[in-house]
Amino acid sequence: MGYGLIGATALVFIGVAVSKASYQHLGYRTTTMLRGGLMAVVFKHMMTLPLGGTDESSAMSLMGSDIEMLAEYFQSTVCETWANILQLGLATWLLETQMGAVCIAPIAVVIAFTAASFGMGNVVSSRQKTWLEATEKRINFTTAVLGSIRNVKFLGLTENMGAMIEASRTEELKISKKFRRTQTIRVCMGVWLSQLGPPRVVE
Repeated sequence: MGYGLIGATALVFIGVAVSKASYQHLGYRTTTMLRGGLMAVVFKHMMTLPLGGTDESSAMSLMGSDIEMLAEYFQSTVCETWANILQLGLATWLLETQMGAVCIAPIAVVIAFTAASFGMGNVVSSRQKTWLEATEKRINFTTAVLGSIRNVKFLGLTENMGAMIEASRTEELKISKKFRRTQTIRVCMGVWLSQLGPPRVVE
């Protein structure tokens, strides 16, 4: 009996490790395919636009920060939501068979944290938009300086332009901190959900 229990425990942990590694591998692979496909679509669309019909900095921002954000959100929503729903349903059913009506407790915790997360959605979107606008502004200014680098050197404005670009980058990082703080709170809420859920059920 003892060796059988040890073997079953080892089998469970090995299965969890293998399945989680396979799941994450497929998730990252899908995210990479999505990222590459979106970049190809943006590049193909750029090639069909008339010369001077769009701002280069907008395209660079779209192919950089925007696509990266979409890839991250795809992984955290599409790749995680369906699995979490199945996990919640199975866990609730198992709790109901053992503890009865107390199985509602984890559902209440999930609903509370989900509602709070959705409530922060508008704040996250507005701060992300402000950050991306600052990134686009910096890229636009840097591109303009590099395009006129000969005149900049001729006028002896190299250090001044460098200082302005550095100040623009500093301002961009300052703006991004607001978005990252909000995003950190959302991530912590997701972690707290998995950490605080079991103790509440046990109580």
